[in-house]
Amino acid sequence: MRPGNYQISAEKDLYQNFESALTVSQKNIQNFQFELLPLPGKLVLRGLPTETTVQTALDQRQSDRSGNVTLELPAGENEINLSHPRYFDLKERVEIEGKQKTQTLTVTMSPRWSEITVTTIPEGGKIFIDGEETAFNVPATLDVLEGERTVRVEKSGFRGAEKRFYSEAGTKQTVELPALKKADAKLELRTSPPGAAISVNGSFQGSAPLSLDLDSSIRHDVLIIYPGYASIERSIRIPKGEKKTLFENLELLTGTVIIETEQKDAIVAVNSEAVGFGTQTLELPLTEHDISISLEDHASFQTSLIPKMGIEQKIKVKLLTLEEARLASLKPSIKAAGGIDFLLLDARTLILGASRRVPGRRANEIEREAKFTRLFYIATKEVSNRQFRLFASGHDSGEYQSYGLDDDDQPAVNVSWDEAAAFCNWLSEQEEVQPFYEIEFGKVVGFKSKSKGYRLPSEAEWQWAASKTKDLAYDSDDQYKFSWGAKFPPPERFANFADRTAENIVARSIFGYNDNFIVSAPVGSFRPNRNGIYDLGGNVAEWTHDFYEIPGNQAISDHLGPQNGQYHVIKGSSWMHGTLTELRLAYRDYAIDGREDLGFRVARYAE
Repeated sequence: MRPGNYQISAEKDLYQNFESALTVSQKNIQNFQFELLPLPGKLVLRGLPTETTVQTALDQRQSDRSGNVTLELPAGENEINLSHPRYFDLKERVEIEGKQKTQTLTVTMSPRWSEITVTTIPEGGKIFIDGEETAFNVPATLDVLEGERTVRVEKSGFRGAEKRFYSEAGTKQTVELPALKKADAKLELRTSPPGAAISVNGSFQGSAPLSLDLDSSIRHDVLIIYPGYASIERSIRIPKGEKKTLFENLELLTGTVIIETEQKDAIVAVNSEAVGFGTQTLELPLTEHDISISLEDHASFQTSLIPKMGIEQKIKVKLLTLEEARLASLKPSIKAAGGIDFLLLDARTLILGASRRVPGRRANEIEREAKFTRLFYIATKEVSNRQFRLFASGHDSGEYQSYGLDDDDQPAVNVSWDEAAAFCNWLSEQEEVQPFYEIEFGKVVGFKSKSKGYRLPSEAEWQWAASKTKDLAYDSDDQYKFSWGAKFPPPERFANFADRTAENIVARSIFGYNDNFIVSAPVGSFRPNRNGIYDLGGNVAEWTHDFYEIPGNQAISDHLGPQNGQYHVIKGSSWMHGTLTELRLAYRDYAIDGREDLGFRVARYAE
């Protein structure tokens, strides 16, 4: 056969027809093996109780009147589940030969009942099991399903008698009830509302309306109970041969529920029925109620409660706008594998780039407005060597002029953009979240902009996170020129820049500045900015998601940069940077491969 793609088929009596795709390569000898599957076989189950439910992986049916059922099953081992309300469930495993052959299996199911003989005197009374009338009169033997049961015998002219017993499957037992006492008086009892539970002399008799046969020779204590209403107790004696009718109007019990809400137009509803607007004082029955408070363009509030008699209950509610509810539903912080902490940021509008009048401005820092509609999480710290080695165990950040960069708590450097993206996908996989990046042979070939998988922060997100700092005496604007404020140089030990300790290994340093670190510091060594994020200015520069371009001045929204390109944007200064140009937040660098002062942090969309 010539190399290429083929479709093959095979047919054999008593086997299923076979079709498959076949790819022939340029090798001289190639072997392909396929297995034909036998046609299904038939299985006849015998000895089943009528209407037994038979469940297989492919089908469900019931046995016929003769207790048989015929199944068509695939060749091989099959599991069959048998169930019937009066028998214990049974599971059978059957090896089916297939090839349209018929096999037979006789099944015995174990009964779930016991044989109960009910006796009392006088004879002839009707037998009830758990309140349901049977077709039997005392004395009688009947099948009763296993479990705790109540047997009751009723006979005209006598008071009923009952007894609790336990029916144990597969056994025989006798339940002897006390002798029936003559009942020569009658009580007809009704309530409002109907359905109240009635007990006589401590024994439950049923629900109203109810007709009872009573003994005229004694006084009877009647107790009437209905949830949410006051109970009633009566002591009654009815003369021989007479009938008494009793109607009880039950008193509704209520509790006070006070609902307080700031929105006067909010609709208050109880059990889906509106009861008013705004703050309400309600008298509600002592049963469970569903209470809701709603207002247009706001998230509704719902709760359930049971009022308590004599006790005021208060519900204080401030309805949130839909936007407020959206924010409240998101966790303010999350944690990813390796102990990476993230904070939720609600970015709105930001000016990227810098004015031409700003000293140190570069040509690629075009001013443009960036808007955000999607909330995002961003890591509070740069990814450390320890965290990165959970993904790439052999990673070594190396050293710079004999100064080590590879301690566990130092930021991971000498990491390419593709490696940083792969680490983000690895984080997503640990949480079974759809990965953000599409990677083939170690290279990112695309990304899913709608995904909530971990990724590198966009340039706009990075700058928003970096633009709010701790209060400093000379800070005045919301948009800061540097990570510390508007004036140069930075405050002493503000962050890890090229300081006087690094003068011998870097080209330019900040005159007189000292941060006590020659190369990179352990992540989070300096104070966080107002957003609670560390090292956005200093320590190491950071990869962003965006492909590099010289942008226009058009406004952007939720911008992730160009769809393709050769380089990626780098933001932030590092321990090697000491010039006014490099230390500005608007500074933009770009590269493909990693370097000694370039690391990264992780972000993800929140929704």
